[in-house]
Amino acid sequence: MRIGFGRDIHRFVPKGRPFLLGGVSIPFEKEIDAHSDGDVLLHALAEAIFGSLSLGDLGTYFDEKDPKSEGMNSKIIVKKALDEMKKRNYHLQNVDISVVTEKPHLREYISKIKNSLENILNLSKDCIALKAQTNEGCDAIGKGEAILCYVVLLIEKD
Repeated sequence: MRIGFGRDIHRFVPKGRPFLLGGVSIPFEKEIDAHSDGDVLLHALAEAIFGSLSLGDLGTYFDEKDPKSEGMNSKIIVKKALDEMKKRNYHLQNVDISVVTEKPHLREYISKIKNSLENILNLSKDCIALKAQTNEGCDAIGKGEAILCYVVLLIEKD
């Protein structure tokens, strides 16, 4: 068994494209400032998978200066991490995710995001913990200027 930890943070900017979280489009007056589609949850998830395998970070596989990755769907990023995991004969046991943002309020989207993650990861919802938290008004996150996601996961050898 191996443990992985991932973290990603992005600034919010004025609206221009959909705000995605865990592969789900969420109505919001702002969007994420990012080179790819900016799905902070999927980025942290891929980081955790790569980390559990000691394979570096997202930049090892997806250069933010590469025009091919501009606007990239983050599901492709997670698929690459999952493919690397499978090549090494591991599978996911469970994931624990915390999303930290003042707005938008995520409570009504938790079920949709978990359904999306179940499909992306091919993992039962009872093995996916997803928590929405605030930063109690502290720092850029608390002021509504950014969103942060933490992921911890466990993988096991087949």
